[in-house]
Amino acid sequence: MKHFAVFSCLVASCSSNSEVRATDIRPLPTNGEIAVYVQEHWHGWDLRFARLANGPEDQKVALVNVRDSECQRHQNVAKCQFVIKGRFANGTYEEATAVAFFDRDRAGKLIEVLIS
Repeated sequence: MKHFAVFSCLVASCSSNSEVRATDIRPLPTNGEIAVYVQEHWHGWDLRFARLANGPEDQKVALVNVRDSECQRHQNVAKCQFVIKGRFANGTYEEATAVAFFDRDRAGKLIEVLIS
């Protein structure tokens, strides 16, 4: 009877470990989360956008929107591709496709990471 109790305990222990592993996988970013991230960090993204859009880097750029994000897992982080639309100070609108790598902090908020 003792062997049965130990075996039952091991089976329960194994099943709960696999459940823990499944919940350790961080969800991929949504388009809304990426849009918020880019908006909150636009000061750093405006020059990146200007270069990607082949626009004038000496003009201010206003963020119009972020759309069409697609993310996949890459080296335990999310590799995301998305379209940014911006308006330059001269009134022209441009779109550019950006690629960025994201992870999450302990609170679950997106953080951008560099992959070498």
